[in-house]
Amino acid sequence: MAKFSALYAHLDGTYARVGQVLKKGDRIGIMGNTGYSFGNHLHLCTAEGVWERAWYRDDYDSGRAEPSEKEVNRLAFVPRLFKYAGKWEKAYQNYGFWHKRDYGYHYASDLVTDYSFMGQTPDIHWNQDCTARVTCVGNDGDAYGRFVIVTYDTADIVAPKKKGERVHIVESGDTLHDIATKYKVDLDHLIEYNSIANPDIIYEGDRINIPKVKPKPVIIKAGDVVKINPKRLAKYGSYGHKVIGEREDRKGTVWIRVGVRIKDLTKVK
Repeated sequence: MAKFSALYAHLDGTYARVGQVLKKGDRIGIMGNTGYSFGNHLHLCTAEGVWERAWYRDDYDSGRAEPSEKEVNRLAFVPRLFKYAGKWEKAYQNYGFWHKRDYGYHYASDLVTDYSFMGQTPDIHWNQDCTARVTCVGNDGDAYGRFVIVTYDTADIVAPKKKGERVHIVESGDTLHDIATKYKVDLDHLIEYNSIANPDIIYEGDRINIPKVKPKPVIIKAGDVVKINPKRLAKYGSYGHKVIGEREDRKGTVWIRVGVRIKDLTKVK
C-alpha cells in the first residue's frame, strides 16, 4: 500500500481548505470550466506520494510524478462522486487515461455527467472509505484553473475483514468471474460487496473480500421428520420430531413443537 495525491481541476469553485481532513461524503469543489478547458468537466489525475503543489505533464514525463491509472479509476468510478440538486449522478469518462492528445498522453480522466454539457455544475465529493487530507487549494490560471489536491493512504481503503468472510489476493490472470466461481458466490453480489465500480478492471495485488455464503434454506412441510442441532439435544431430547402444523409467510416457515426454532432443524432425508 502507498500514499497518493489526487488533483481535481477546472473547478468552478472550491469548498475544501488546506489542512482539512475529508471524510466520505464531504464536498471538495464544484465542477467547472476554468483554466484550459472547453466545457464543464472534472479533470482528475493522481501521483504517488504527498504533493503540496500542482504537477503537470513535464512532471510525468521527467519521472518526478508517477501516474496511476488504477488510482484514477478508483476515484472516478466509485459511486457518489457527483451530486446535483440533491441527487447523486453517474460519472462518465470523456477522455480516458492513455488518450493521446496533441501535446502527449493524457494521464488523467476527464469526467462528465449526463447534463454537464448543458450547464449543470454538480458538487464533487470525496467518495472513498478512508479519510483524505487537503494539501493544496489553488488557481493556476490557464492550465488547471481552480484546483484542489488531497492526499490519502490506500492502506486505509481496505475494508476490515468481517466475521466469516475470506480475502482473495488478486493474482495475474484472475477475473472476478473466476474468483466468484472459486468461492461459490454470486458474481453480482461479489461486485456489490466490494463496491467495484468497473468489474472489467482489477489489478494484481488487490484484496477482494469474499462474503460469507448463506446456506440454502431447508423447506420443511407438515408431517416431515426433522432432527435438532446436536448442541440443543440437552434442551429438546431425542433427534426425531414431527412437524405438527404449518403456516405460510414471507420466510416460508412452519409451526413445530413449542420452543424449537427452524434454524435449529435440518430435514431428515
